[in-house]
Amino acid sequence: GDNPNPAAGTTAGVVAGGGYREPAAGDSVGRVVARERPDALLPTLGGRTGLNLATELAAAGVLDRYGVRLLGAGIETIRRAEDRQAFKQMLQEIGEPVPVSSVCESLEPVRDFAAAAGLPLVIRPPYTLGGPGCGFVTTDTALGPIAYRRPAPPPDHPPRAPPPPAGGP
Repeated sequence: GDNPNPAAGTTAGVVAGGGYREPAAGDSVGRVVARERPDALLPTLGGRTGLNLATELAAAGVLDRYGVRLLGAGIETIRRAEDRQAFKQMLQEIGEPVPVSSVCESLEPVRDFAAAAGLPLVIRPPYTLGGPGCGFVTTDTALGPIAYRRPAPPPDHPPRAPPPPAGGP
């Protein structure tokens, strides 16, 4: 679809010398990279889409094949920032304080953690820096629905919790 941001269409010729109306998917962006041969990409511009595309292009070898650098955040930085446990471990290794947290693979450990840590809780799905799937839990009854409300993981990461059981959590 078209970019709903009117500035994108009006500045494309001035800032970038042109623009593309292609699907935001690794294969189509990979073809643009092959055609345009950019020196670098800025994966942190574009939110979740930019991060996913950079990760997908790196996994497919497109960035290495065309010598494209990532500016602002490299692939390992993106992965470590999105993986809750890796990020927590990195902060602990450099002596930074971290909130009480737990990576839970199913609803039972989520409930156990909530009982031990107390409410309110912030629930965030894996491999997303924010947005859909995040929730603020203030009651036990909201815990299950919010724990299961999450976007699909990026293609290179498996889901970390099973789908909700039939009839809801």
